[in-house]
Amino acid sequence: MRPVPPGQVWYHGNISRLKAEELLGRAKKDGCFLVRDSESVKGAFALCVLYHGAVHQYRILQDADELLALQTIRGVQEQRFSSLQDLVTQNSSRTDVLVCPLKEAVQQDQSEEDSDDDEDEDSLTPVGDFSKSRTDTVSQVFQMRLEQLRLSRVDNGFIGQLRQYVQQGLQQDMDGLRTGGSSLPQLHRLVELSAQELHGHFESFLAKMDTMRQLFDQTTPGKHRKASDPVKDDQGQFDLQELLERLATCKTVITSLERKASRVLQEFVQPEGESENRTKENFPKGEVAKSPPPSIPPKTFEVRQESLGAMKSSRLMVKVDVMNGKLYCLRSPKSPEEVFTHKKILQLVKSPKARLGVKIEDQKGKYFVFEDVRSRELFCQLIQHMKNIHSKDKEVDQISVFVGTWNMGDAPAPSNISSWFKCQGQGKTRDETFALVPFDVYVIGTQESAVGEKDWVQRLQLVLWGLAEIKYQPVAVSTLWGLRLVVLVKPEHQHRISHVQTSSVKTGIANALGNKGAVGIAFLFWGTAFCFINCHLTSGNEKCTRRNQNYHDILRGLNLGHLKLGGFDVTTQFHHVFFLGDLNYRLDLPVQEILKKVNERDYESLLTHDQLKVEQDKGRIFVRFNEENITFPPTYRYERGNRKEYTWQKFKKTGIRINVPSWCDRVMWRSFPDTYITSLSYGCTEDIVTSDHSPVFASFDVGITTQYVSKKDLGGTGGADNKKVEIVFKHMDAKIKTSSKTSFYLEIHSTCLEGPSQSTTVEGLKDGGNIKASWSSNHLPLLSPLISDWEYLEEQHLLLSVKSADSDESYGECVLSLKNMIASMPQQFDSFITHLGECTGTLSGWMHVKGDERVRSQREMSRSYELISFGEMVEDTSDHVLPHRHLQPTLSNPLDGTVHKPVTSTSSLTATNEMYFLTSGVDDKQQEGPQLTDSQRKKPKPTPRRRGSSLERDVRTRESPGLTVDEQKQRSHSSDRLADPMEVRPPKPPPRLSSSRLASERRPRDRKFVAEPKKLNSGAASPPVVPNKPPPVVRVTKGDDGANSDIPPPLPLKSRGNRTSMASLSDIPLSPPHWSTQHHEQQLADWLSQLGLIVYHDKLVRAGWDRLEFLDDITEQDLIDIGMTMKEQREHFLSQVKKRKETSI
Repeated sequence: MRPVPPGQVWYHGNISRLKAEELLGRAKKDGCFLVRDSESVKGAFALCVLYHGAVHQYRILQDADELLALQTIRGVQEQRFSSLQDLVTQNSSRTDVLVCPLKEAVQQDQSEEDSDDDEDEDSLTPVGDFSKSRTDTVSQVFQMRLEQLRLSRVDNGFIGQLRQYVQQGLQQDMDGLRTGGSSLPQLHRLVELSAQELHGHFESFLAKMDTMRQLFDQTTPGKHRKASDPVKDDQGQFDLQELLERLATCKTVITSLERKASRVLQEFVQPEGESENRTKENFPKGEVAKSPPPSIPPKTFEVRQESLGAMKSSRLMVKVDVMNGKLYCLRSPKSPEEVFTHKKILQLVKSPKARLGVKIEDQKGKYFVFEDVRSRELFCQLIQHMKNIHSKDKEVDQISVFVGTWNMGDAPAPSNISSWFKCQGQGKTRDETFALVPFDVYVIGTQESAVGEKDWVQRLQLVLWGLAEIKYQPVAVSTLWGLRLVVLVKPEHQHRISHVQTSSVKTGIANALGNKGAVGIAFLFWGTAFCFINCHLTSGNEKCTRRNQNYHDILRGLNLGHLKLGGFDVTTQFHHVFFLGDLNYRLDLPVQEILKKVNERDYESLLTHDQLKVEQDKGRIFVRFNEENITFPPTYRYERGNRKEYTWQKFKKTGIRINVPSWCDRVMWRSFPDTYITSLSYGCTEDIVTSDHSPVFASFDVGITTQYVSKKDLGGTGGADNKKVEIVFKHMDAKIKTSSKTSFYLEIHSTCLEGPSQSTTVEGLKDGGNIKASWSSNHLPLLSPLISDWEYLEEQHLLLSVKSADSDESYGECVLSLKNMIASMPQQFDSFITHLGECTGTLSGWMHVKGDERVRSQREMSRSYELISFGEMVEDTSDHVLPHRHLQPTLSNPLDGTVHKPVTSTSSLTATNEMYFLTSGVDDKQQEGPQLTDSQRKKPKPTPRRRGSSLERDVRTRESPGLTVDEQKQRSHSSDRLADPMEVRPPKPPPRLSSSRLASERRPRDRKFVAEPKKLNSGAASPPVVPNKPPPVVRVTKGDDGANSDIPPPLPLKSRGNRTSMASLSDIPLSPPHWSTQHHEQQLADWLSQLGLIVYHDKLVRAGWDRLEFLDDITEQDLIDIGMTMKEQREHFLSQVKKRKETSI
């Protein structure tokens, strides 16, 4: 495609579709238009025209003769145009092709200055526009740089010589570098010419050298040397010693200039594809060393053991011997010691207030209460590590990942940086017991690095060898100027890694300079796709908007992922995406207030003014990304050499610049739904002080998807002959944030499918300020997975994209997990859709994965991360086996973006999830705040109800003779479930476990455990218990095929406040297991899961909104009170409440 002629105000380059619609919406005139680059076809353009409040888009394609043609909904037009200017001119009066003639061009948005001023440099206003395309010559780029320099300090003769070098000599030096040379002869010649009059014009020479330095400076030019005094002594005589010192300075200046010029020119000499296609052959080879796991000493914990259903508790000492694979329990020095091997420990079940249930084979379960949550977490990590190192299973299903970021400040690293890799310092750190336990993968991102690529990789290998005596092998290295990303892996994992990719994006001035930008590395670990992106965004307190644009440019420019997924950015192509680096977002507070709160360690209130958090809550950046709680001080801007003071003042010629202390260095991540990832640490070091930034570390446990295929599935269930399992869509609705007038279709991708599938095209209809598109089952494809094994399908995901029919551009994408879609009846889902980092609407509908349960298989071994779950500790006292979970109707479907699962399943916890406090080292939030009184409970506004419904509490109170009113209130308000003798409700359902069990367990899938009945006090009579009768079932006919399905009737509504009850007291069973309070909370959790808002479950329950029917009265202010800060989430929540209410009516 020939380049666009300069000076065309209607050409906006690589702006997004949403930005184009915004600019046209401001114009509000029919016939307004602009031209932008196409998102769907590389090298093509898109013509956007406003007519009657709607934006019409036409793709502009190039034929074999390099002529341009318009593509409309009727197809590619016959008429050809020689240039974009010709196309615009000829369509300014025609109406036969476009919806209206092109009348007025919309100019580019000038609200954001296209500059990237470094905080350590004076700024210059950029002149001209740099092109990101490599079709522009290097001479043109440096010619534009030259025009920005202040040349008044040097003579015209030197200016002419410098221009000649840029026009001719620069290209000759680059040709020499291409042929393997290392010197720059033309640059040396220019230096010699400049030094001819050195003895008489010393200061002029230094000014010339400074001007040349600015030409190759990685930051915006403009910082100048301060003129020095004449070379004279106190008597006014010529000082020879001073002249010699200045000559030494000249040598340093010239040497530095040559290094800088060589580094910058190497960036242009390197072929375009070379930097993005590094392979493992580039790295130094040597003997691969592997050492046994480090020795972990036995660890003893003092716990309190409680019995289920009883009030008795006793002190107990438990010891974990990791190296020998044993757990010891000692009640007293005189009692015998119980010993359990690692094979006997089947499951650990966490519950609030530092409680932990331990499921042991052929033993009654044990319930331990630890001193604090941190001790419990250490115990769980030790048990899990013990089982992992003693496991004979060679299949890797979980790995540990270290992610570190450090702005080195152009200074060499100190001799000792081991604390960074040991996750030691401030914040959420790693326990000393695991300090020497190495991670499986190390991801190290640096900015402003002064170390060469090869030297830095070898330095990292040496540091890790000193920690673990393992020679970690490089997976890939990606470098852009001072920005570098390195991925190292244990030698035994090398064969498990494939499809390695690297890429980089420049976001400096006009996206042409690499002093700011991003580098990325992506790869497959078995069947799990990882992507790591190291960023250095625009600096400056006031440049928040520019940083947001950097983020969107990075998502658009990174060339990572599958080529056929062109409409999907990196956030929706990989199971796990990590953003790390110097993101440069600041705190919007006065510096003295920041310093005061830092001294008080009041980080929580500071973070409410963090630009990154604020912009994320507004949905502008990092949509659906997660970040661990920040419990460490701001990592920028420290005084070099110590970590006691922040140097927030910068004295410049233009005045004093304020750099407020901020959390510039961050680690964010986003994962597919129903994938396992747990944050282990997040903090910064204290002893690495060579830079004004502190290194930041984060670590994770990540579940790995294996390419598992059941033996039962081999030999005949794949491809077109596979009729056992089908993915069926019943209905879909897309609500899109757009003003475009077009038709839409759905495109579906998945690794479990033979290829992409599409729906039929439907017309988009205006729905308020959005466009709505709906597809019925007749419009949607019927999908047949390549493999029909249920275990395989539970780990698969569908990638859905809403595309326009006129330009084939994506208007939004989302990821749908199949795990909770495996059912005999259609399951509902509801997800946000995003495009290039922006939230663009929602996608909802009904679907399910159906098939013959006889094809179901079971793994011989469970996944290691399923050892730990969340919920209530229960006992296996029944032989009753429930039907398989995937055949039961359920609405549990956590969807796009958030790292969470329903509360009854093994959860991937984040700092925004209330369950996170079970693993964070912070006591459970339920301890906060006073207990509510009866008078408060009777108010119409929802209040916490932990002891079941109010009707159940009233009956239990009336049926408890011998208790005073105060005693009854005390029992009603007790927060300790185990100590409440009136607790007759059945326990919560057990945590949902995978069908894959330990071989020693041999328990059928989803066996239901029933807790022992709790013993009542002798003075209290047992309340009446209604026989457990199953609820009535309504037989209905649903679907086009007329198949019958069983649907339980709606729950009876409870009397609440002034509302009228739909059922009498006699109609409501007191404590039937099917309709207990836990059941209602589970219904609420399932409903929130399908909305992608499960993180608010515990907050809603604690605020009293513990039943779905209660949500009919909820208001936006109530949602704000429970911490739902994002307006889009609140609107989505309330709209779904309204929809559910209308459906129930």
